[in-house]
Amino acid sequence: MTTRVLTHTSDFEKSPLSSPTSWFLRLRAGAVCLHICLLLTLHLGFALELDLRKAFGLVALQGLSNILLSRRVLHSWELGLTLHADILLLACLLHLTGGAANPFSILFLLYVFLSAIFLTASWTYSTSLFSSLCFAFLLLEPADSLHIHAGEALLSLHLHGMWVAYLVVALLSTYFLTEIMGALRRQQKTLLELERLRANDEKLLSLATLAAGAGHELATPLSSIALASSELEASIEESAPHNELLEDVSLIRREVQRCKKILETMAFKGGGHRGELLVTLPSATLIEELLERISQPRRVTVSVSTGVSLITCYREGLLQVLTALVTNALDAADVCSLSVVQDEEGISFLISDSGRGIAPEILGRIGDPFFTTKPPGRGTGLGLFLVRRTVEEWRGELVIESDEKGTLVHLKLPQERQ
Repeated sequence: MTTRVLTHTSDFEKSPLSSPTSWFLRLRAGAVCLHICLLLTLHLGFALELDLRKAFGLVALQGLSNILLSRRVLHSWELGLTLHADILLLACLLHLTGGAANPFSILFLLYVFLSAIFLTASWTYSTSLFSSLCFAFLLLEPADSLHIHAGEALLSLHLHGMWVAYLVVALLSTYFLTEIMGALRRQQKTLLELERLRANDEKLLSLATLAAGAGHELATPLSSIALASSELEASIEESAPHNELLEDVSLIRREVQRCKKILETMAFKGGGHRGELLVTLPSATLIEELLERISQPRRVTVSVSTGVSLITCYREGLLQVLTALVTNALDAADVCSLSVVQDEEGISFLISDSGRGIAPEILGRIGDPFFTTKPPGRGTGLGLFLVRRTVEEWRGELVIESDEKGTLVHLKLPQERQ
């Protein structure tokens, strides 16, 4: 099973509600093709005598305007006026092909649908009223304005034409509404994801506040302890170099340094790495510093692909991310492997272990804040959450694959921003 973290999705850009111009022009292009098909159907299929020069001239005018309008983003009032112009064009086409007696006059409804989808309520009411007026003017056409080679075919034309018109409207309405509902579902999903990210940011802010407060409160006593232990160590070493207390004082000083390191780690977890600058360093240096942070580096097998000599990254941030991922792998198995590969898209770090794997129902929650599968006292549930947030900031990708044979974590950083 695989869980994937992709960053900076653009589902809003795919939604017709957020980019109406492109969708509207696509539908107008479809209307041009539809008008051509209907004209040919009436002329060839129903033997209707038409002034094809005028009819195709109107359709060509609509197609040309569509090309001109596609060169820029349209405002809502421009979309509304264009929609009214299309209604007028349809009325002219119907005037040339029998007026209200033409069963394809039902196509007026499509423009009302489009107005309801892309424009405001006032524009929709305006479109509805204008299309009704155009239809009323078509009613002034005489009933015998349809010139058919066989007079008795008039009823057949109307009945069959009504069926074709209904089929066209039904199919187009289904297509439009399906696309819109799909876009709404994608947009709702994106909104939920944004809400999740906002909640995570609030938790991260709380963590940053906690880290800053702890660092501020503990910095002074730790410095005092470090100074006192150094003086005490020097004093004991001068008076009694082989005193057993010297070892205890050295332990105190080392533990103080360890506490300072923990505070630095808390600063990273609170977002302190954001102030870093991109640096370029040898891959061997990065791996060496990483292994120094691992409690048992001999359990880690490292392989670096040929050609990965230099790595551009946020040094401390990347070291903290890799340390968290490798530590998790070592918690799951006796040994793990770290591979570094690079391609034209960016650099990848692959961390794999041969543990029992992660259950599918748990894998979906991996990376949620304060969620952990470790025993009490061994994990806070923030490690992978902070890794994921960091990867999102770097516009990278984090993929976790797991089964009964083990777990593979794929961390990919883009070439332009590692």
